[in-house]
Amino acid sequence: QLFSGRWGCLPRHSSGRWLVELPEEVPEPALRDLLRYAHGDNGGLAWLPAMAWEHIGRLLECQDFFLMPELVDHCQEYLIRQLRPSNVVAIWDLAVRFRLEDVEEFVVKQCIDHIEVIAGAEDFGAVPRELLRRVLKDGQVAVANDWLREALQHWAQLQLQSQAVPPAPVFSAERCLEYV
Repeated sequence: QLFSGRWGCLPRHSSGRWLVELPEEVPEPALRDLLRYAHGDNGGLAWLPAMAWEHIGRLLECQDFFLMPELVDHCQEYLIRQLRPSNVVAIWDLAVRFRLEDVEEFVVKQCIDHIEVIAGAEDFGAVPRELLRRVLKDGQVAVANDWLREALQHWAQLQLQSQAVPPAPVFSAERCLEYV
């Protein structure tokens, strides 16, 4: 039944077993994760440890080939359960890569709810510009706040440093907001 979404009715080998030839696009680790998913507790992701982004990425890649929408639902539920201020960037990247709009919305909400923690973190510069724009466009974070302006200036500086633009200029608050 696992492969029925892709092939409908599978051919049988003369021995009576199902015959499935997998394309090279499905690497062995991805297939291993998919089989574990299919034969796990209630077909869920309870077997995955916390923050298993690599496994989730492989499962979502399999979904593109095997056409298993319930797998996407389970992956989204897993990502939303795992969402913390410390991992918004990793989950955002997966959500964007696999077009998981519900997860994207949860990440934006998490950022709004915990903006001080996220903006104060060492890796604040890793927050993608598009995520920051969505957080600010929501209107629930007041850009007029001096603390937030300083945080955005710091983010812009970190972005420029990561892009190896020497030396990183000091932005005015208005210039920083234009950059974001």
